[in-house]
Amino acid sequence: VRAAFASGDAAVRVAAVAVAAFRPEQSERELVPLLEDEDGMVRAEVLWALARLARTSKSSLEPRRLLRFLNDDAPVAAASGALLVTLAGEDRPRLAREMLAQRGAVRRAALEVIPELGDAAAAAAVAFAVFHEDPSTARAVLEAAAAAPAPVAADAIATGLLDRRAEVRIAAASTAARAGDDVAAALAVPLAEALGRETEPEAVSALLRAVASSGRADAIAAVTRALGSDAGRPEARAAAEALARRHPEAVRGAWGAAPPRAGRAWGAAIEAARRPAAPVFPDDEADALRLLAALAQMRTGLDLDAEALRPRLALLLAAEAWAAGSFRRLWRRMRDLPVSHPLFARLVDSVVSTSSRFFGDPAALDALANEIAPERLLALGADGMLDVWCLGCGTGEEAWSVAIRLSENGAVPSRRVRIRGTDLSPAAIRSARAGVYGPHALRGVPEAVRTRHFQPLSNGRYRVREALREGVFFEARALADEPPGAGKHDVIVCHGVLAQMPAGARRRAVERLGACLKPGGYLLLGREDHPYAASAPLAPVLLGSDLAYRTPGAVVYTRALS
Repeated sequence: VRAAFASGDAAVRVAAVAVAAFRPEQSERELVPLLEDEDGMVRAEVLWALARLARTSKSSLEPRRLLRFLNDDAPVAAASGALLVTLAGEDRPRLAREMLAQRGAVRRAALEVIPELGDAAAAAAVAFAVFHEDPSTARAVLEAAAAAPAPVAADAIATGLLDRRAEVRIAAASTAARAGDDVAAALAVPLAEALGRETEPEAVSALLRAVASSGRADAIAAVTRALGSDAGRPEARAAAEALARRHPEAVRGAWGAAPPRAGRAWGAAIEAARRPAAPVFPDDEADALRLLAALAQMRTGLDLDAEALRPRLALLLAAEAWAAGSFRRLWRRMRDLPVSHPLFARLVDSVVSTSSRFFGDPAALDALANEIAPERLLALGADGMLDVWCLGCGTGEEAWSVAIRLSENGAVPSRRVRIRGTDLSPAAIRSARAGVYGPHALRGVPEAVRTRHFQPLSNGRYRVREALREGVFFEARALADEPPGAGKHDVIVCHGVLAQMPAGARRRAVERLGACLKPGGYLLLGREDHPYAASAPLAPVLLGSDLAYRTPGAVVYTRALS
């Protein structure tokens, strides 16, 4: 671990710090020098590790030395906020209230560490902020309220159940499900009333889980209504069974008076209640993995719900949760980290192919080099620069193929052409920037083209020549990171990316890409993406022998389906 602290690779240093936080022999003194690391992700991981160590052993850190990190990048600032609250001791209630004035990531991290510390006074000090305008902050306040004295916790949760925002109501119900008996007793009526009026499906599920965990007889009428409309919902069945165990007489009365569908569900619950009790929701780990996978899908934009991906994704997330200390801590960290963080890189690399091929779509390259580029360069004028974006470029082969074809046609990169390649995977982008490929990767490149544009290396591999590299650059970023309506590209090449997105997101992605084009720009899509372009408000036109789609001021091109 100490050797890895000195690695030249920031991802290795981050991993080493994450491991160090779980070593009982690890000293705070060894980690503190890494607070000066040039990489923000390393600094953030060090701060989280110091916070973890401070919970198990006395810390010698001076909080004043940490204040400067509150002005650092968001992940670093968030970790420093959590560490400052951890170190505050008896002054924690005051500091927790002051953290409410910090920016979002710091505010949430400072609040979220309170229940882990079990500080009732600090939890009570921030409970009033359940009204906060930022729903993420309100959720964090509700989670912290679970550690507050029972009257304060019950009041905060009851207030959250009345909130107009569904995500806050869901958080309040989830907190109620984890509350102790004294808090649950005070929430019996608010939970029943909330379940009776709730219409948001996810909030109904959360309320039913709370009723199953600690519900009183007051909730029987509301559960009867839920069983009438959602008899097949697992949470409704579990709530009914839990109430049948706690209040058998009242449930039998509800069974006799219930409509047929709800009556059948109550009858099944009464029968199940006679058997030995089992955990209401035994599959907590699966639920946690499901939530993490949903968050990963939201942040990356990829469809991670495919059956073939689930085992690998579950294995990766379980390992990351172990390194972070818990599923909940991993979820919090993933929520605030940029997609370029090594954690997302490992996730993407484990479930999605980031490789590409040289000259993988000859028809699109012909259209770009022979028709689109000459037209755009003519429209841009003698001093104009053609901007090409290769989205989902993987290890760079597609971007280099575009550069080669344009160069072969006289449009030299760096003089009149800029080519930008982006991908979710930082590892793939590092390979793309290196521009070094083996003979197998170059198998589709003609010998003459290879000689002109690749320099042979002593190890049998080939590097893209400097003349081509000057006008090509690569970035690790997601489509969601692009400013909406940027309109700064003449051509966008997007092959195979839409197929990796959830079905409902593909049409929106086409619209977003169209907004990233200059007037008269082109979006080149793969054959499998044709339906998503066709369904958008685009006018079909012919581009040579291929089918194209035109928007006001932009052209969207895709190969004809023959």
